[in-house]
Amino acid sequence: MSEFQLVRHCSPTLAGFKVGNIVNCSFSSIEQLYEDISHLNSQLNGKGIYAVLLRVSGSMALIYVYRPHKLLTSLKDPRVTAFLSKCGYKKFTIGALINALRRRLVASRKDDFPHEIGIFLGYPFEDIIGFLDNKGKNSLLTGTWKVYSDVCTARCTFAKHKKCTKLYCERLSAGTPISRLAVNIY
Repeated sequence: MSEFQLVRHCSPTLAGFKVGNIVNCSFSSIEQLYEDISHLNSQLNGKGIYAVLLRVSGSMALIYVYRPHKLLTSLKDPRVTAFLSKCGYKKFTIGALINALRRRLVASRKDDFPHEIGIFLGYPFEDIIGFLDNKGKNSLLTGTWKVYSDVCTARCTFAKHKKCTKLYCERLSAGTPISRLAVNIY
């Protein structure tokens, strides 16, 4: 997994703007993949950022880079926990949530993808429900996610994420290590 690929897909999480991002990356050996994730965690855990392997498919790996405290904060909304319960989530600790998401991703097919992943990525609850209710159609705006509620806020968020990603990619290219790009927001 290249640092550039990680920064290109995960800058908003590294900067503290998002709960999490996912990145799909190729790997040559599973051992090297686990080493890469371990090395990444050694650089980022001190900033409150963690990386976990969600799914392997052939030579591709789906990695979740996230801020546990932001995920726990999203669970304070009773609508979120009720929704996740309906999706089959039984325990609401970080480990249990990620393990349940991992199981659902591994078991999923194209027509039954676990769209509750939007909770793990920090998408607005109303937009997740709107996506499901509309079967992914009729969105008011499409950017990082499909928007069904607050277009103005989403448009600003998309612009902020785009600017962040551009800046972080430039800084990485200029030699700033990923450990310095990551922001500690405890």
